[in-house]
Amino acid sequence: QTGSAHKTRAGVVMGTASYLPPELFLESRGNQLQDAPVADVYALGQTACELLAGRPVHKREDVDGPHMIVQIMKDKVTRTALDPREWNPGVPAALAEIVRSATAQEPEERIPTAGELERRLRAWLASRDAPTPAPVSKASAALPAPPSPAPTLPTGPTPTTEPLVPRMAVGLGAVGLLGLSAAGLVTLTLLGLVGLWLARPDPAQAAARRALEARLHADAPALRACVQERRAVALDVDLRGGRVASVGVQGLPEPAKACVAARIGGWTVQAPDARASLQVTLVP
Repeated sequence: QTGSAHKTRAGVVMGTASYLPPELFLESRGNQLQDAPVADVYALGQTACELLAGRPVHKREDVDGPHMIVQIMKDKVTRTALDPREWNPGVPAALAEIVRSATAQEPEERIPTAGELERRLRAWLASRDAPTPAPVSKASAALPAPPSPAPTLPTGPTPTTEPLVPRMAVGLGAVGLLGLSAAGLVTLTLLGLVGLWLARPDPAQAAARRALEARLHADAPALRACVQERRAVALDVDLRGGRVASVGVQGLPEPAKACVAARIGGWTVQAPDARASLQVTLVP
């Protein structure tokens, strides 16, 4: 019921409802908990979730309209916690667990203070002795027909996902609405550092992509034989133990798709275990 929503003063709930913790929507608990440190922690946890997910928890098109507050309230009081892996499965499990602990539905189960949240985030950063895999990238490969010279591949991969700055802006754009304490603002800055760290390129993935590009050059004639007309093809290749464990092919009809998958599936590639995506243009 809309009457169970807790309003601190005119306009506050309407302006910041998406970042309020669940307890503030309950009349029985809202008054005593609206200024508790765990309320700040929830707002920070949701900001972290949105930063890592690359989208708001409550998108305008999902909750817009006259019943916006009711929709947000129902979502808040029914979710056990926010988990960024719901929208971005690539988020490391330990980092997702910090977000879940910061956004636990019950205040007693939540990380108690912004300072403790900061400590856990710093500990997570310190524990990472190798980069987390970056979003899958693509490299364009033009495989011309003979007697053209051996094909060459561009040297710089183009990210297929949103750039980091807009992704960070999704979460950090809420700062003006949260009214955080000094400790909360420090933690918010640290969340930005976590986002920057996650955006670092993965050396293993880069090495795998270079090895795959070289193999594309070597096997260009065999791959061209699979198509009857010029085609732009998206490849998603998983390397394990120096072999292609699986390959996804998009942009080709059967039987050309099966032909390309079979040829790439038999490759041995001297590269670290990694998953890489590439785009190639096949010309018969």
